[in-house]
Amino acid sequence: MAIDGGFALRAKRHRDQAERNQEFARHIVDDVPDWSTIITFYAALHFVDEYAAALGLSPFGSHGARNGWLIRCKEMRSIARQYDHLRSYASIARYNCPPVGHDVRTPQVVKTRMFSLKAQVKRCVDLAMRKLES
Repeated sequence: MAIDGGFALRAKRHRDQAERNQEFARHIVDDVPDWSTIITFYAALHFVDEYAAALGLSPFGSHGARNGWLIRCKEMRSIARQYDHLRSYASIARYNCPPVGHDVRTPQVVKTRMFSLKAQVKRCVDLAMRKLES
C-alpha cells in the first residue's frame, strides 16, 4: 500500500526530527546525560509519530493519547512498554532533579539502556513503515 503524498511528507518530517534528536543525544551524552535521555525520548516519540503520520492520524494531543494508541495499534504494541520506560526516564531526568550517579545522569547507562530502548522503538517503526510501503 502506497502512503498518501501529504501523509508521506508529514511522516518524513517526523523521521528527520527523530534522526536529528538521535544524533544530538549521542553528541551530548558524555557531558549532559540527563538531557541526552530527554532528547532520546523525543527521538523515539518522533519515530512513533512518523508511523502515525504515515497512517494519516492527526498529531496526538498528549503523551497519554500516544501511549494509548501504542497499546491499541497491533504494529506498535510490542514496543509500548519500552517506549513508556523511556518516557519515564525522560520525565525523571527533566522534572525530578536526580542526583549524580542516577541512571539518567550516568553516560554509560544512558548509552546502553536509553539508546537501546530508543533503538527498539525505531526497529519496530521501521518494520511497520516497510510493510506500509510495500
